[in-house]
Amino acid sequence: MSFNVRGELVENAPIGAQSWFRCGGTADLLFKPADQDDLAAYLKQHDPQKPLTIIGGLANTIIRDGGVRGTVIQLGKAFAEVELIDNQTIKAGTGALNGTLASAATKAGIGGLEFLSGIPGTLGGALRMNAGAYGSDISDILVEINALDFAGNPFILTPHPNKSDDQSIAEKMQINLSYRNNDAPHYLIFTSATLKGTS
Repeated sequence: MSFNVRGELVENAPIGAQSWFRCGGTADLLFKPADQDDLAAYLKQHDPQKPLTIIGGLANTIIRDGGVRGTVIQLGKAFAEVELIDNQTIKAGTGALNGTLASAATKAGIGGLEFLSGIPGTLGGALRMNAGAYGSDISDILVEINALDFAGNPFILTPHPNKSDDQSIAEKMQINLSYRNNDAPHYLIFTSATLKGTS
């Protein structure tokens, strides 16, 4: 089946060789979307009966020798932008490396994100597992997460009731974060997050 997308589509992609451990098999199909709209376009065309796996930078990830069936979506450099919102707030794509995000916050004079420098991998993984170090974790700095479901529909997730008058078309959802856990449904793909530190 062909897909009308702008990103990179690779059949039999050697994702095991791209992982930190440099071992494991291939993905039947690897998709690297060009941006969130491109990801949504792919998801709207994807057969929901076929497996879908989401990966980031493959830090601390072991790919089995038999590979991964179906489509693997990798949110890479196109989702790695870090944007300064104000003197306490940063918005970052979930493909951004945690260390890069910590450095960007430090350069902007924003405190409270330093713990990310000790966590390997990308922001997407850190959000999914409420990653933490040195007595802090994602729940301490999270304002909201932007996400798409497997059908390409947008969601905004917050760790508290959303009382905003925002008229966004995205569906709002409250999530709970606990020790190394986030109860957001696994059919949601995190694309970016807004984080608030201290000035």
